[in-house]
Formats: sequence, structure tokens, C-alpha cells
Amino acid sequence: MLSVVIPFLYKVCRCTIQHLRGFLTVLGISKDIARWLESWVVVPSVVLTKRKWEIVKELESVYEEVVRELVTYGFKNDVKSFIRLKKCMYHELRRKYPQLPSHYIHTACQDASTRIKSFLKLKRKSWRNRTSRWLIRPLFG
Repeated sequence: MLSVVIPFLYKVCRCTIQHLRGFLTVLGISKDIARWLESWVVVPSVVLTKRKWEIVKELESVYEEVVRELVTYGFKNDVKSFIRLKKCMYHELRRKYPQLPSHYIHTACQDASTRIKSFLKLKRKSWRNRTSRWLIRPLFG
């Protein structure tokens, strides 16, 4: 029944996730199952033209470059916290990348701080795979 009802609700009624939650509650479905079902709802997106896709890819590469720069700075200067990383690098990055909105640099600082802390934690915990070399995998993809 649910395999029929949920696509119907989503496609025909264009219901939001909140509506879907409410409907599942009315049916008496547990919250765990409701969360699992929500993960399977496909949200349609706007079809991107080739030009728009190129802009997204360019933005992705610039963001990745910013994160790499922040992580490199963090390791070289022993900066792990988001606040210190942002304090040290934010204005320099804003001057270097004036085309980026400020929240991108803010988010990149958070991302870099998380990556630095994660690397150091794994390095501390892992006895077999101790390495002094860190690697940044592609962010998207």
C-alpha cells in the first residue's frame, strides 16, 4: 500500500516532507519507518543547461581550492579550531576570492576545521596506519 500511496502523494499532490510526515503519522506508521521512507522521496530539480553546469563545476573547484588552502594552513600553523582558522584566513581569502559570497568561505573554514580534527583523531587512534601525510579527497563526487 505504501509503495502506491507515497509516490501518489508526492507526484499528484506535490506534498512537502512535512505533509508526508503528517500523513504517515495518521496511518500509524512508526517514526523510524517514516524517516526511512523520507530518504526515498525523490525531489525533482531544475534541469541545468550546459552553461549553468559549467558554473557549478567552476564554483566546486574554487571551493575545493579554498578548503585545500585552509587545511594546508591549519596543518602548517597547528590551527585546529574553526574560530582561529577563520580569524587567521578569512580576510585573506576574501581578498583572494572576491567573487565568492562570504558564507562560502565561512563554510569552507568549518569544513577544513572538521577535516583537520578528523585526520588528527584518526591518526591518534590508528596504530597501524600512522602517517604524517594528509590527503584531501574530492569534495563532491
